[in-house]
Amino acid sequence: METAIDVQLLTHTPDPIRVMYVAFRTCYSRFTPQQIWADIESGKITEEKMKTFIFDKLKSGHSSPRTQVYFTFAV
Repeated sequence: METAIDVQLLTHTPDPIRVMYVAFRTCYSRFTPQQIWADIESGKITEEKMKTFIFDKLKSGHSSPRTQVYFTFAV
C-alpha cells in the first residue's frame, strides 16, 4: 500500500536562470554583478546564452554558484 506524501513548494528563487548566470559570470568577468544584471535586463544577454554558459560551467565542474538558487518545500 502506498502512502501519499503532502509536498508544498513554500518559496523559491524567482528567476533562477538569471541569478545563477550572474553568480557564474561574475567569476569570469571584469564586470560587476550589477553591470551583468543590467545587460540581462537590456536584452543584451539572452536566456539561451545564459543557459549555454551555465551548462558549460557546470560541465567543467564549477558548481558553487548553484547555491545562489533555492527551493523550500514543506513535507
